[in-house]
Amino acid sequence: MIEDSLRLEENSDGTHQLLWDHKDPNYFFLNDMTDEQVSYFIKMAFKEFLTRETLEELAQADPQEVDD
Repeated sequence: MIEDSLRLEENSDGTHQLLWDHKDPNYFFLNDMTDEQVSYFIKMAFKEFLTRETLEELAQADPQEVDD
């Protein structure tokens, strides 16, 4: 199995940076993005993930346990 090249590393000052192999076909689309575009992409991906997770939890919830 090929190792995923996408990495999130913490810098000594507490900030983070996203790193990837620029030849990796899974992430090459990030190569031409600005820092602002990458940041926006990550925020939107997390927002979509959290929304999907919330919807899945609601779909599996027992309606009798949900407070009105």
